[in-house]
Amino acid sequence: MAIRQNTDNIDNMKRSIIAVLYHNSDITNDSERHKYCPRAENGWCKWWLDKLNGTKKYKKNMNLPIVIKRELEPIFFDSCKDELLKKCLHGQTQMKMKA
Repeated sequence: MAIRQNTDNIDNMKRSIIAVLYHNSDITNDSERHKYCPRAENGWCKWWLDKLNGTKKYKKNMNLPIVIKRELEPIFFDSCKDELLKKCLHGQTQMKMKA
């Protein structure tokens, strides 16, 4: 989803990929936890939707322990390198092989 929703912008693609890790981690500071989430009225992050719309739909779920987030972080950031994401600008995550 992070790739397909951002085929026109590598920077937004990167931000969306990192948002997956941070949004789903057990970060107690909400501002830190949601700093990469989309800040749009049509976004998927209920924390930001509540801030933008004045609603209270967000329910904090503690998911991925911080120790695991720290282990995964280098993998997520490595997957956000321009040379890799340029291959995904067509909206697919894998190249199709010719028969």
